[in-house]
Amino acid sequence: MLRKLGKASYETASSWRPIALLKTIGKVIEKVMAKRIREAAEARNLLPPSQMGARAERGTDTALELLISMVRTIWHEKKGQVATLLSLDISGAFDTVVHERLIAIIKRLGFPGWVQSWVKSFLSDRSTTLVVNNVESEAFKTKAGVPQGSPLSPILFLLYNEELIRICNQPSLGIHSLGFVDDLNILAYSATTEYITIM
Repeated sequence: MLRKLGKASYETASSWRPIALLKTIGKVIEKVMAKRIREAAEARNLLPPSQMGARAERGTDTALELLISMVRTIWHEKKGQVATLLSLDISGAFDTVVHERLIAIIKRLGFPGWVQSWVKSFLSDRSTTLVVNNVESEAFKTKAGVPQGSPLSPILFLLYNEELIRICNQPSLGIHSLGFVDDLNILAYSATTEYITIM
């Protein structure tokens, strides 16, 4: 566990960042699987176009450029419209992935049975220990989450989160979503901010 910078107190768990130290040979296998899953997801358009981060050519710069472009388009092409942006950070995103739900999503997205089985095996029977100030805890079962530090975790989280990005994207209502890994930006436009709030 590493201390998060700038915290007034380190008495609460949220003041610490867990970093998974994983076996190197496991990371090699996970990297191969991550590449195959990512390539299949991109080839079949399984991720929303507005989901940025942990994707080729969709980094921070791309996300900011797209967001600025969307706001400018509203200002210039939607005369008399007001843009409102709600930015959300999914707290403890990687740590709170529900394994059963992730497997169901992978199945719904049409990945073959062997991928579903492999991911289920990857997530099953995991245990961890915590090291805080050089004191190591007893091992305990990890029943949720994807391990931070694994090459496989980013693409698994993007698949887990794809439905939220899609649901929040409602262009016919003047609402657009833009995700960046575990951050979600919802941009809405209307004649007034009051109308946006009511929606």
